[in-house]
Amino acid sequence: MIDTTALELIDSPILLIRSNRIIFGNAAAQALLGRHILNEDVRLAIRHPEAVSTINARQGGRIRVPGISIPGSIWELACHVLDETTRLVTLDDKSIGVSVARAHADFVANASHELRTPLAAVLGYVETLTDPKAGADPALRERFLGIIAREAQRMLALVEDLMSLSRIEAIKHEAPSDPVDLVAVAREAVAESGDSSNVRLTAN
Repeated sequence: MIDTTALELIDSPILLIRSNRIIFGNAAAQALLGRHILNEDVRLAIRHPEAVSTINARQGGRIRVPGISIPGSIWELACHVLDETTRLVTLDDKSIGVSVARAHADFVANASHELRTPLAAVLGYVETLTDPKAGADPALRERFLGIIAREAQRMLALVEDLMSLSRIEAIKHEAPSDPVDLVAVAREAVAESGDSSNVRLTAN
């Protein structure tokens, strides 16, 4: 008999499966898959053929399973073999990490596009100005140089935004060390709420 007391205290979904039947699911697992999963065939609880194959594999294993809870979600299923018929299965939500990675990829693609457009314009106008006929026209040259300057400023602004984002990304995991005046913060919050008549805040 397996003592499942400690498993109930874990926040991540955990299943015990014996001969393809779920004999235990902690609260997180039941919240994810439904309370009906107890004593249910795992193939009905997790409708993913490759995940079931991983659970039934002789050595267990890991696999990413899409859409267990909601469409678009990504879970990592890990199966640990306890004995010939019993498996311990854990589920780890990877949706946020995948979304962040996708957002980063989209951002890089968009930033590249935003840089490429003004750069192409700059190169085009520079090439035109190198032509003796176009470059010799003062009015045309002045107009083209103005466009080049605007496009260069546009690229500079985008690069500065990218550098600012990079600095934020570099320090976002660092714990702040500056002291915070909580009384001042509270006073500001009360002032913004528009009713400070009955509130008195003093620092201890």
